[in-house]
Amino acid sequence: MKHQVRGIVMEVEKRHCIIMTQAGEFRRVPRPSSRVEVGEEIVVQLHTWSGWLRPLALVASLLLVVMGWSLYQWLLPTAVAYVSLDINPSLELGVDQNSRVVEAKGLNADGKILLRAAPVKGKDIYEAVAELVEAAVQNNYLNPQQENLVFSAVEVEPEAPPTVVEEKQVYQAIANSVAKLKVPVAVQVTVAKPEARREAQKLGVSIGRYLLYSDAVKEETGQQIKNLTNKELKNLKLKDLRVEQWIEKHQPLPKKHADQPVEQLPGPGSQEYTEQGKDRGQPEKRDESKSEEHERLNGSDRTKKSDGNSHEKRRFRSGNEAK
Repeated sequence: MKHQVRGIVMEVEKRHCIIMTQAGEFRRVPRPSSRVEVGEEIVVQLHTWSGWLRPLALVASLLLVVMGWSLYQWLLPTAVAYVSLDINPSLELGVDQNSRVVEAKGLNADGKILLRAAPVKGKDIYEAVAELVEAAVQNNYLNPQQENLVFSAVEVEPEAPPTVVEEKQVYQAIANSVAKLKVPVAVQVTVAKPEARREAQKLGVSIGRYLLYSDAVKEETGQQIKNLTNKELKNLKLKDLRVEQWIEKHQPLPKKHADQPVEQLPGPGSQEYTEQGKDRGQPEKRDESKSEEHERLNGSDRTKKSDGNSHEKRRFRSGNEAK
C-alpha cells in the first residue's frame, strides 16, 4: 500500500534524505531520483504494510525458522551409541548408526588435550579408538616403563542395531594399537546400560568411571570415595577407584590362576602374529573338539601349555554387561 509524504529536506545522504513533515516529524525516506537540496520541499511515495499483513508476515517468518531448524536437526547425524575411554585422560565418543563418531567430548583436562592431539569426529569408531590410544602413547599417558590400563565402556541405545559398536572390536582396536607400539597395557572393555550413562552425565564423568565409582561406593565402609567432588572424581586414578576389585568381581578368574602373570596374545595385524602365520603356513586353526579354558588377568593374553604337544590360547576377554 502506497501513500504520499510531503516534507522539507533537512539532510541529504547518498541514498536517503531526512525530511521534516508538515506534522513536525522527522523521517528518513528514499532519496528522489532528481537532485534535491537542503531546504527544498519534496513529496515522496512510501510503501506501508496494511494492519493485517504485519502479523501474517511475522507468523510466516517464525514458521520458516522452525521448519529450517527441524530440517537441520533431522539431517544432522545423531549418536545412537557411546564409547568411553579412561586411561587418565577421560573421554566419551558418540557414534551414529553408520558407526561414525559424531560427538567427541573430553571429560577432564587430559581428555581434552588428547582429543586435540587426535581429532576423531567423522571417523569410524574403531579407527578413532586406535588413533586415540596411539596418541595416548605419544603424549606419554601410556608409558612403556610403567603399568598401564585402558578401561572402556560401550553403551548402545535400545533403538540402535547392536552391531553399531561391538565391544570385542573395541577391545581389538585397543589391543592392536598397543601391540604395534610395543607398550604393555591391560585392556578392559565392558558393556553398560543406558541408565548408567544417564547417571554418569549427572556427575559429568565417563560411563566407565561411573561404573567403577558406583561399585566402589557400595563396597567401601568409610566415606572417602562417596565424598569425592565431581572434579576429584574426574581426575582420580583408576586404581584409586578400585578397578582391580571391579574386574575381579565382574569377571572373576579361577583362583588357582589369579596370581599368575598373563602373556599378551598378538592380534591380527601385529608383527608377531604375522610371523607366526608364516611359520605355520597359515594361522593356527582352533580345534573345536578340545575344551579351551579362558583366563583374564590384568587385561593381557596368555599362551599356556596344556601338555607336551599342544598349546591353549587364553585371551583377556571383554566384559559382560555391567549392572
